[in-house]
Amino acid sequence: SLGEPARARENYDQALAIREQLRRRAPDSAEYARDLSVSYERLGDLYVRLGEPARALENYDQALAIHEQLRRRAPDSAEYARDLSVSYNKLGDLYVSFGEPARALQYYEQSLATAEELRRRAPDSAENARDLSISYERLGDLYVSLGEPARALENYDQALAIREQLRRRAPDSAEYARDLSVSYERLGDLYVRLGEPARARSYHEQALAIAEELRRRAPDSAEYACDLVALFQRLATIHEQTGNPAKARRYWSRCLETLRAMEAAGMYMDAPLVELLHKLSDGR
Repeated sequence: SLGEPARARENYDQALAIREQLRRRAPDSAEYARDLSVSYERLGDLYVRLGEPARALENYDQALAIHEQLRRRAPDSAEYARDLSVSYNKLGDLYVSFGEPARALQYYEQSLATAEELRRRAPDSAENARDLSISYERLGDLYVSLGEPARALENYDQALAIREQLRRRAPDSAEYARDLSVSYERLGDLYVRLGEPARARSYHEQALAIAEELRRRAPDSAEYACDLVALFQRLATIHEQTGNPAKARRYWSRCLETLRAMEAAGMYMDAPLVELLHKLSDGR
């Protein structure tokens, strides 16, 4: 329904009204409280997509208040703790979009603390491990934007260690494979910023190997095709900057080949991808 925002908003508003009424009738019901928080979060997500951040913030704050209340009532509940961690992350993401990194950092650190606690309680839980890796990655992204590469690297390395472990445990999981590819890509981008192209290239090549594997498994996936295009661009640019034009041309050629395959398959391509396709077709 998110493809039809007006209908989605109408449905979510109706669900919210029902859940608010149920909570008024039974204010001590944890089930009704959690249902209500889910409604607030879904509306928040919708307003983010609609480009209405102030309304998103209002709904996320409502959801957070309920999550914190539920956690206080049942501090040993892993479900409520995870809900709270997710809520902190959504608010962190929103404050990043507002250009308020200090506020974002506060929420990301709260999410990380909760995710670390959950992992300590259930160290064998793959879900908890993945959530923790996401928290580390968000902090890494934020520190990059704040111009603190050492702290970004520390968090990216933590995320990478978890994701390598998850992939070893479940080598057939496409989700874990893509997560790991993203970690390698983030580290490659960071080393580009740090002026270490050899290390950047190594990480991007590892990301590319996984992206190619995922595309072979699911050739109709536009997401995996876009991942490949992004990595071909990165590697081509690195080779151009380090004086390897022949290798750069090979990566640009593979980039163009992938874009043409996407176009032929009728995959969705956003404006920058269409522009890149035209630029490479014109003989870069």
